[in-house]
Amino acid sequence: MAQTTFSDLNKILSVTVEDDILIIEASGRVYSLQEYQMMVTLYSDEIIKSGLEKIIVDERKVEYSPSIMLQVEVVNFYSSGELPEELTSWKIAGIGAKESMPLFEFWAAFARSRGYKNWAFSSLKEAKHFMKNVDSLDK
Repeated sequence: MAQTTFSDLNKILSVTVEDDILIIEASGRVYSLQEYQMMVTLYSDEIIKSGLEKIIVDERKVEYSPSIMLQVEVVNFYSSGELPEELTSWKIAGIGAKESMPLFEFWAAFARSRGYKNWAFSSLKEAKHFMKNVDSLDK
């Protein structure tokens, strides 16, 4: 199991690979579009470096602004062309804290409506199980 740990803007990311699934763990506080863009860019860099398409992003230790408008801005950022083209082929399972699940579910549904393959979960166990079976969705 490969592992990388780094820090940027008070966010710690731990990156591991398990069963051909990239698992990114993050912690910190994200309250602006600029902070979100930085976090997503860090994720993208790690995903591209791994060459994997199944990704679990564990954000249970990330405190996000509850603003729905911020989430809309984030999805618009994804559509802006500033991120890698491969983003639409990545299968991403986001894990949020139980109290953040309404926001995570909104984000995942909104992103899927824009052509991204994103889903929301509240546990690593759920996300891993889903990712091991996600290829059946392509059939």
